[in-house]
Amino acid sequence: MHTNSPLNIAQRVKQGVKLSDYTWWNVGGIADYFYEPYSVEDLQEVLLSFNTNSICWIGLGSNVLIRDGGYRGLVIRTFPGLQEIRYEKQSTVTFYAGVTCAKASKWISSVELGGIEFLCGIPGTIGGALAMNAGAQGSAIWDYVVEVSCMQSVPPFSIHRFTPDDFTIGYRSVLHKNIKAPLWFLSATLLLPYQVPEKTMSIIKSHFQKRNTTQPIGTANSGCVFKNPEGSYAGKIIDQLGLKNMRVGDATVSNQHANFIINTGKATASDIEQLILKIQDYVKDKTGVTLELEIRIIGDSV
Repeated sequence: MHTNSPLNIAQRVKQGVKLSDYTWWNVGGIADYFYEPYSVEDLQEVLLSFNTNSICWIGLGSNVLIRDGGYRGLVIRTFPGLQEIRYEKQSTVTFYAGVTCAKASKWISSVELGGIEFLCGIPGTIGGALAMNAGAQGSAIWDYVVEVSCMQSVPPFSIHRFTPDDFTIGYRSVLHKNIKAPLWFLSATLLLPYQVPEKTMSIIKSHFQKRNTTQPIGTANSGCVFKNPEGSYAGKIIDQLGLKNMRVGDATVSNQHANFIINTGKATASDIEQLILKIQDYVKDKTGVTLELEIRIIGDSV
């Protein structure tokens, strides 16, 4: 497949990259190989030419804990590539996987659409939002999806289009009904309601104001760590048990929002993971509730 890249495969795929430079927690070991695609065609060419069975995708580096031992394989970072946004017909917009949620939420005002303002406070990319059905303020991204483009995670890395009916979509969960191997989301087409730009930006401003008063903005965190149990909130449970400020090394439960863990200095991924386990064990022992992870933990321990 032809691409316009002036670089060969070996030049495009970096070796021995420190992943802590690409995560919001500022932790993570070395990736054997690291690659940032600039187009879907470029991505296919590299995957078909690169011999590895171990592939991991990240976007902005939020919602992920990469262990201190790093990753033995290829890490693909969709941001800052795969940034295309296309306004389609009949109030539909296609966002590629590397577009940040914040950018998508604001961009819709330029074409007099609304609906996904809630994405402004989600620290990630559209690709990650699709994979976990990201949501806030009572809405979720798959409420608006009409079609997605996905790449299969096994050779020949073919690309397919699907509709929401092809998936089982739940709370922070999206699984294809027939294809068991992981699918990598490349883009999504969303059907959005008409809305004057002033209203869209006003809603976004309101979301930002609420987020800034309830979440530890400006700290080294990775967003919410745990999924909300049915009928309750993980942060509320952790708070009521008096676990704010619990720490392992420099990993600390936020005093502002108990579902956030902050790297207050030189925390390691191991510190964060140990703190996660301590919280889960304590909550289970005191309440019987099993807190499930919203973040992904990947890579090898030291």
